[in-house]
Amino acid sequence: MLTHADIVEEVKGWVGTKYHHLGRVKGAGVDCAGLIIGVAHAVGISPDVDVKNYSRLPNSVDMKKYLDLYLDRIELKDARAGDILFMRFANETPQHLAIISEYENGEIVKIIHSYTQVRRCCEHHYDAVWKKRTVAAYRYKGVS
Repeated sequence: MLTHADIVEEVKGWVGTKYHHLGRVKGAGVDCAGLIIGVAHAVGISPDVDVKNYSRLPNSVDMKKYLDLYLDRIELKDARAGDILFMRFANETPQHLAIISEYENGEIVKIIHSYTQVRRCCEHHYDAVWKKRTVAAYRYKGVS
C-alpha cells in the first residue's frame, strides 16, 4: 500500500530539477503540475490524464476540474506530508501546486514545488505568505 512517506521520499528527489514549462522529467525540467504528475507516475499512480497544452498562467477552472477528478479533495486541516496544496499568487485565481514535504505537531512545515521565481524545484518553509496563498488541499487516490 502506498503511503504518505513514499510520496515525500519521491518528491524530495525532484528538488533541484530546473523549472521548465510543461516539463515532466526529474533532473531535467518540470513545472508545478508536472511535479504532481511525475511524482504520481514514479510511485505507481497512473492517472489517465496529463494535460500538456496549458499556458504559463493555466486556467484555474480547468486546473481545479482535473484536481477534483484525479485526486481526493481533503480539508486543509487534514493535510499532511505527501498531500498537495492548490495555491494562488497575490489576488490571482489559484493556478499553482505544491506537495507538503514536512508536517509536525499538526502544522505544515515545508513544501516542495517547481517555482518560476527560483527557476527550479525547491523546498522551503511554509510561512504566513504561503499559508495565505493556499486555497485547497488534495491527496493522491489510494494513499493511506
